[in-house]
Amino acid sequence: MQSRQFNDRTEWKLNDVVFHRLKETLLNPEIDLFASRLNFQVKPFMSWGHDPEAYAVDAFEHNWSKWLIYAFPPFSLIQRVLMQWRRDRADGMLIVPLWPTAVWFPQLLRLLVQEPVILPKGKRLLTLPHSNAAHPLQRKLRLLACVLSGNLSRHEAFMERLKASSVLHGEVQPRNNMPVILRDGDPFVLNGQVIPCVPL
Repeated sequence: MQSRQFNDRTEWKLNDVVFHRLKETLLNPEIDLFASRLNFQVKPFMSWGHDPEAYAVDAFEHNWSKWLIYAFPPFSLIQRVLMQWRRDRADGMLIVPLWPTAVWFPQLLRLLVQEPVILPKGKRLLTLPHSNAAHPLQRKLRLLACVLSGNLSRHEAFMERLKASSVLHGEVQPRNNMPVILRDGDPFVLNGQVIPCVPL
């Protein structure tokens, strides 16, 4: 079951130009956790199954705190990835779809240490390396690049830099500490703090 879930995205590759801009803007990772010899962005890389060029097999079997990591996992594994990120106190960059109503989205916001970056839409953002075919959801799918840390003190320091969400006198404070995306489509709110998104 897990290998089938992984194969749903195994061959999709993020555009090289976009990835290099992320490296310049956010951080320069040391290892790619979910890749193959066809779509890795960083070497060494870890693969799900046997791959002659892989450094190791199955990222979930390793401690992520040893490296500054890059991860673009299958969407079905994002919640598990976030749990291990926190458990291993890992640092690095995670690529996820912009799905603020997903069950894992509040967990993602609680690991942020920088403003998330919205990747540009386009038919060349995700392609199959062997055929150059574009992703079937290219017109609808929006991706976020997030710098995360399982070290909660780094997240707290990031949140202290943010502006408080404005609530006028007499208004009721929202009960949900992670309201859905705001009207302009870019910022999020976590515990009363506005987290802006930055376009790449």
